[in-house]
Amino acid sequence: MTKDNNNGKQSEQVVSGLLKLRDEITAVDESLLNLLSQRRKLSVLVAKVKGLDQIQIRDHKREEELLTRLIKQGEKLNLDSFFITRLFHKIIEDSVRIQQQFVLTQNQSESSDSPTRRISILGGKGSYSYFAAKQHYAYSDKKNAYLGCTTFEEILKIVEEGQADRAVIPIENTTSGGITEVYDLLLHTSLSIIGEEKYLIEHCLLANAGAQLKNIKTIYAHPQAKRQCDKILGQLAGIEIVLVDSTSQAVDKVIQDSSNSCAAVGGEDAANLYQLEILQRKIANQKINYTRFLVISRKPKKVSMQLPSKISLVISTEQKAGALVDALVLFKQQDIPLTKLESRPVAGNAWEQMFYLDIEGNLQDQRITNTLDSLNTICPFIKILGCYPSDDIQETKISVDS
Repeated sequence: MTKDNNNGKQSEQVVSGLLKLRDEITAVDESLLNLLSQRRKLSVLVAKVKGLDQIQIRDHKREEELLTRLIKQGEKLNLDSFFITRLFHKIIEDSVRIQQQFVLTQNQSESSDSPTRRISILGGKGSYSYFAAKQHYAYSDKKNAYLGCTTFEEILKIVEEGQADRAVIPIENTTSGGITEVYDLLLHTSLSIIGEEKYLIEHCLLANAGAQLKNIKTIYAHPQAKRQCDKILGQLAGIEIVLVDSTSQAVDKVIQDSSNSCAAVGGEDAANLYQLEILQRKIANQKINYTRFLVISRKPKKVSMQLPSKISLVISTEQKAGALVDALVLFKQQDIPLTKLESRPVAGNAWEQMFYLDIEGNLQDQRITNTLDSLNTICPFIKILGCYPSDDIQETKISVDS
């Protein structure tokens, strides 16, 4: 047998062995998926039992014991403790969200019997609002229809008019801060906040397949996206930055470009959705860049005491020294955490301010209602914007040396 024949036979054996191993990996992956599905079903059963006795969804002691035991078992299987911790933090978060969704659906009803939930968002498919809405309702069985809008005002208006059941609207970003226009709109709307969603924003430069950065002449970006990426965008000499109404519109501009001379500031999800090429990743000013979105409805929703929740409200104070401090002291006295304080000028009244507050708590809690009653006696104006489940799912901390 010649040397070439030997090499050919060895190559066939390598390929055959590789294919067999890949088949085994595929079988293991399918088993993992089945087990994860089974775990989800058990999580729903746990939620049902907890619901009967109004037990809190989170049990950090149980989670800590679980992680400790799994780390010790993993060590016997030569699995790294950090890998085990990262993996099961995700699995636990998934379980918590499933149980929260179950509790929410047991205590809330949609505004209509339609099998489809109509959601107004800024832009359309491909926008960050679109992906945030999909993320928020990932655990819901109801289908969603997304109604693209060009302004924040339109997003809220079509919910008020009944053309949409929900609105998902950005309220603040860890890089660029609060979106003042949305704060002002919320003050004058009859709608209620019923949820929140924090979405990780990972800005990229997107273009059609085959495009190259050196040939890009125009970059389309939403004003907020531009603001969050202005350091890197400012270094791109000879490229015009054109502002558009939404990230989805920026992406659409690129899709319609046949010259491959345009790019858009958008996310990897948008690139995957429209099969665009990523010319440059991580172009935001800050590495950690989240946008917080609010979920808006025509009617308020009662939040189960089983769920960690927030209350958003607007207050005005008297124009005298220490008035704001007097208001905030009321929360301190009742040990109610204040998670946000944002001031906005009162239109038409020079130097007067409205204050937007987020506090941890539930309107069904007597301690909260007593505090709000006291607040009402010292504040000329108070408006509750909504009570809603918190999106903050804190990871259970554990020492990997345990």
